[in-house]
Amino acid sequence: DEADWVGKRVVGEINVPCRDCDTCTKGSIDAARNHCPNRRCLGIVGKDGCMAERITLPILNLHRVPDAIPDKIAVFAEPLAAACRIVEQGCLPSPGERIAVIGDGKLGLLITEVLSRSLPPGCTLVHFGRHEKKLNMVSDLPNVMVSAQSPCAEHMQAFPVVVEASGSPVGLEQAMNLCRPLGTVVVKTTCAGTAPINTATIVVAELKLVGSRCGPFDKAMHMLEKVGSRVERYVECEVKLGDGLLGLEQAARKGALKVQLVME
Repeated sequence: DEADWVGKRVVGEINVPCRDCDTCTKGSIDAARNHCPNRRCLGIVGKDGCMAERITLPILNLHRVPDAIPDKIAVFAEPLAAACRIVEQGCLPSPGERIAVIGDGKLGLLITEVLSRSLPPGCTLVHFGRHEKKLNMVSDLPNVMVSAQSPCAEHMQAFPVVVEASGSPVGLEQAMNLCRPLGTVVVKTTCAGTAPINTATIVVAELKLVGSRCGPFDKAMHMLEKVGSRVERYVECEVKLGDGLLGLEQAARKGALKVQLVME
């Protein structure tokens, strides 16, 4: 009942599928969510985002926020769901194996938060980045090792699964070099420009490249209920809505973490 949603705190999935095409009616839930050919996407394609005076989403896109989760933490639902997508796709190593994550931006750090809690027994996650301060935010997680140094020879072709989350063409090349033959490279971010790919590396090593985008909000909300307090460390600052332009400037700085606009 629509009336049941009035006054409730919610988070919303950004993809709005048509729910009428073959992809939506005959495909899987994730196919409809991410690949409806008629979909609109909040703030990206065909639907005003949060910079507009008002926004709307279908009720089917909404997820209630439990009372125990404050707004400051609830806003991490969407990027955390994107991290959960890797697990939803089954891109995890076998028990006792290692997995690598490349990139220490907001998404890369959240990916390690999710994967460290989803790994099969005996697995280790190695997180490569460039900023020790950021990497230290995840270094206390179980079965996680961090490195602010460039991967060395012993890391080459050493990981059955590598997650590329740097958003850099260099990061994608690095991920392919770290991945062992017959392994999987999960491409989690897009690059601002064209990313040249050495197809010889893919063909000779028989690598599998897996694109990965939006993920399950229900899994993200469940994780926020359990460990939501941890994500506060990724909030760099809070800015009042009246100072929104200042907030945008801060968020645009290279290496910035989460900048939150606060309505009062």
